[in-house]
Amino acid sequence: SHLEALATETAVEHVTPAHLEKLDRCIAALQSALEEGDGITFGELNKRFHQMIYGVCPYRRLEGLINGLWDGQTKFQTVFTINPARMPESQAEHRAIVERIRARDKEGAARLMLEHKLRAGETLIRALKDYGKERVA
Repeated sequence: SHLEALATETAVEHVTPAHLEKLDRCIAALQSALEEGDGITFGELNKRFHQMIYGVCPYRRLEGLINGLWDGQTKFQTVFTINPARMPESQAEHRAIVERIRARDKEGAARLMLEHKLRAGETLIRALKDYGKERVA
């Protein structure tokens, strides 16, 4: 969470109008997946959205660390199938992050990214705990 917040903060000043257009297209695709209730596609697009932001970060090692964590934590993408209610929340958070990036507010974008990542983690932990209780019962 903190690494992505740092990458977001450092990426803001490197984002171009063309890059913002790509983020907007990704947001639109995420919206379509949300409206279709497609948690799998939403999860895949969610990962792409995040990669598009921290991929602009000038620090390749930081990007590599984040990619390694994403690759090692594949369960994070299942949060949208385990708890579909997370999709609209996540989408609203994505929109807010992009607006802060568009405004060149690197601290605001970083703060929103950190909150977004922490909420996703908390949601997944709760969902997995609930799933475990159901299996025991």
